[in-house]
Amino acid sequence: MTDSWWGKRRDALLGQVSAELRSLGADPVDDPGAAELAEQATELATRAPADRRAPGAAGLLAEAAVELERADRFRGTFLPQVLRHLRRAHGLLLRAGGHPGGDRAVGRPDA
Repeated sequence: MTDSWWGKRRDALLGQVSAELRSLGADPVDDPGAAELAEQATELATRAPADRRAPGAAGLLAEAAVELERADRFRGTFLPQVLRHLRRAHGLLLRAGGHPGGDRAVGRPDA
């Protein structure tokens, strides 16, 4: 990818999102991009009603998929906005997995 701080941060967030999706049951993907991760989140959202990890997990996974699709739209051209969407997706995935720290990652410190 790129050696800039922004690029490194994007790559780190993509790895975190990928790891969280794997912990929720997604298949591992080598060098995933936001589009591939969005597809995985969408697939997990359709299976979530049968899985009782956290209340509302399906909705949270669907929201995460939307954030990942938004990150993918920029194709790496406006990295601050890409990072914003990736951080929100990661926080939503944490909440879907039942992690209490997910609200802070989504930008909801009082939730």
